[in-house]
Parts: sequence; C-alpha cells; structure tokens
Amino acid sequence: MLPNQRAYKVPARTILATIGPALDTAVAVVFVMHLQRVLVWMLIAAVFTVALYPVVNSLQSQVRWCRRSLATLVVFLVVSWHPAVCSPSSPYRWPSRAHSWRPGRRT
Repeated sequence: MLPNQRAYKVPARTILATIGPALDTAVAVVFVMHLQRVLVWMLIAAVFTVALYPVVNSLQSQVRWCRRSLATLVVFLVVSWHPAVCSPSSPYRWPSRAHSWRPGRRT
C-alpha cells in the first residue's frame, strides 16, 4: 500500500447487502426458467379468460336458468371443438396427441 492511501474496513453487513440481491435475482431467474412452460400456459389461460368473458356473460344473462359454471362449460366446449381448432390442418390437434405419448419422451 502506498503511504498516501488509507485502508478502509467495509462492514460485513454492507458486503451481504450487496451480494444478497444479486443472488436473489439469480435464484429468481432460474426459478422462472424452470416454470416457463407453466407460466406460458397460465398466460394463455388468462388471454382466453379475458376474450371469452363477454360471451359467458351474454349466455348467462340470456338463459336465466343457466349458472355461470354451466355457461363457462358450454362456451369452452363450443370453442374447443370448433372446426378451426380440430381440423386436420390446424396446428392445435390436442385431442389426437394422447395416443402418441411415450414414457420418458417430451412432446
């Protein structure tokens, strides 16, 4: 050390306060990377919820005896079995994917 320089003692609390948020961020990034598929499905579900909310409300208000759960089920079945979703040229062939599943293989 040069004669005109001072040695400063940095408290351990300051060091931990600096390293802590960096480690927290790294753990959060790894956590989100592991849950990426689940988060994408949750985002898709939220988009469908917002998009189909007016249809379910309309069905529920038009048919007085229809409860919200039944209206939601009817709208879901109509949308999920629509020809645009289930056609052979559609990329969303989820009803026919069940037979192609093999253990230990991600599809």
